[in-house]
Amino acid sequence: MKKIFSLKKILKKKIFIIAEIGINHNGSFKKCKKLIKLAANCGADAVKIQTINPDESYHTSSKSYDIFKNKDFTLKELIELKKFATKEKIIFFSTPGDISSLKKIIKANFNLVKVSSGLLTNIPLINEIAKCKKPIIISTGMSKELDIDYTVSKLKKNEFYILKCTSIYPANDIDLNLNSINYLSKKYNVICGFSDHTKDALASIAAASKGARIIEKHFKMSKFDKCPDEKISMDPKNFKKMCYQIRRVEKMLGNKNFQSTKKELKLRKKNYRYIFSAKDLYPGDTLNLKNINFKRSNLKQKKIEPKNFNLILKKKVKKFIKSDTPIMMRSLHVK
Repeated sequence: MKKIFSLKKILKKKIFIIAEIGINHNGSFKKCKKLIKLAANCGADAVKIQTINPDESYHTSSKSYDIFKNKDFTLKELIELKKFATKEKIIFFSTPGDISSLKKIIKANFNLVKVSSGLLTNIPLINEIAKCKKPIIISTGMSKELDIDYTVSKLKKNEFYILKCTSIYPANDIDLNLNSINYLSKKYNVICGFSDHTKDALASIAAASKGARIIEKHFKMSKFDKCPDEKISMDPKNFKKMCYQIRRVEKMLGNKNFQSTKKELKLRKKNYRYIFSAKDLYPGDTLNLKNINFKRSNLKQKKIEPKNFNLILKKKVKKFIKSDTPIMMRSLHVK
């Protein structure tokens, strides 16, 4: 029986980190393989490229037409890249820019499909994507809420996820509005993530701390690599560091329940304060804040915590209590 891929299962275990190659391979099959291997070594969970027929996606007047012209991979190459990625233990998928490109990646049997921000209102394409019954990730850069509403209405029967995205290259801190990650998640009742177009890793790390379960960051061969998205792409050294920091954030977040750790609870007895006599106390003396202290102690005998202070307040001493001694109930007159 063929195993069905579910991104949901992965997201229950960890934040899904995507190295966005996009078109940074410059049409080179060899370079794309190197980028896949580098991304896997950096700790990414997936790599993504853009699969686009420029004659179908862009008018010749568009700058994108020149960028994507003669840089698309054949079906055979896509299948080989997917096999290579599987060998490197990393997921390989794509953004189809048009219907013919979608048909190509379906034939290549990719596990995921991405809808880029520029395609969010391309409903004919999204309708076709919805038919393929694969997990779908959509980016929301440049969109209005009504755009997202309409697109989501087309994907209700699918396993889909939303990425908060600011389509400015590079994006400035003030333009990110990471708080909207939780807003989108609650409004559409869906797991959300963040597509990062800033120059460094801070926004992705902050997004992870805000609850983003998918992080997409542009990736390039090196800091000297001349590629279409070089300004917003991260080199392997810094991408690896970002992955490590996101994994640290993941551990820090824990779960939604408040609880002290087992290590903390072991230290509780040593670090909490207990009620001690502040001076010699004699039978008939009344306990008050002037003749007791609250002290940390390594004494093993049973002691009274300050939270139980009212149990001894104004109680009379029954037998002599030496100064700097734990107050015990048996030394007091208790009705």
